[in-house]
Amino acid sequence: MNRFDDTFIFRLATPDDIDAIMVFFDENWAKNHILSTSKELFEYEFRDGERVNFALAIDKQRGTIEALWGFYIYNEIPGKKDIGGGPWFVSNRKENPPFLGTELLKRASEMLRLRCRIGVGDNPDTSYVYHTRIEKIPTGVLKHYIIPGDTGTHRIGVFPEKLDIRPEPSKEYKAEYIELHSPEEFRAFINLENYSDLVPYKDERYFIKKYFHHIKNHYHVIGIKIGDNKKTIIVSREQEYNNAKILRIIDCLGDREGIRFTGDYFSGLKSKYEYVDFYNYGLPEEFLKDAGFINLAEYPDIVCPDFFNPYVLENRRIYYSTTIANCIICKGDGDQDRPNCL
Repeated sequence: MNRFDDTFIFRLATPDDIDAIMVFFDENWAKNHILSTSKELFEYEFRDGERVNFALAIDKQRGTIEALWGFYIYNEIPGKKDIGGGPWFVSNRKENPPFLGTELLKRASEMLRLRCRIGVGDNPDTSYVYHTRIEKIPTGVLKHYIIPGDTGTHRIGVFPEKLDIRPEPSKEYKAEYIELHSPEEFRAFINLENYSDLVPYKDERYFIKKYFHHIKNHYHVIGIKIGDNKKTIIVSREQEYNNAKILRIIDCLGDREGIRFTGDYFSGLKSKYEYVDFYNYGLPEEFLKDAGFINLAEYPDIVCPDFFNPYVLENRRIYYSTTIANCIICKGDGDQDRPNCL
């Protein structure tokens, strides 16, 4: 018997656990955290009917939650089930044994029978170290790409005047852009089942709930059509601050090469946004440069903040992990675009 089995029960959560999980957040993660104060947001994020997307380690004697891991199920196909990781931590009780959190993660992955597990926003001092040194799975930092705008002012980011950066998209790539305003228009444009071999595979149920039915965020869903067969979906969201706006690309689905055909589309938005930004891993850089993006790592004097609630004027390194190297990771994976208030 595993040494943890004497003390803990490892299982998936049910609706009866929600109140206890919310208390756990408040007592162990952060006082008055949004997931401990808003049941509406908690259930939107993690409840699917009678299923609650958390794995729990419960002390047998005390009956208390001592570790938990939240996750987002992208699809339900056996053999192709991919998920994005969410909150993962152990309680502050000193009596808990070392590596309880890692044991919970292993047990949960076995219970869920995953093809791929993706983490975005890994803590560089804890979870990232575990994934890199113990699990030995692919890890790294998401690349941060931007398209500078032509608004004439910089109220959100920092763009030194000495830098005159005007990237131009390739004129070789043209496409048809279609704004998709509803689930019905989305379904008519693309069948995501055609892309189930791509990792991660996000099915229609997941996509529509997250991007059309979000309880706070408003997302722009754009269909890109290249010829008769290639179709791509780009999801973005406006971020306002200090009487200015940026546009954040949150997700990219379908034929990922379609991002290279978006140059004309984003060029048409330069007068509206201070910049367009896109955190990702796995997309070839030539695709993004053909669309007019620059890699922020090549311009250390530019600052394009990631945190807006509260606003923090600094570039952020977003750490990722994945059990399958050949995948595409975007900022929308996991909980990196979850609101911190309603």
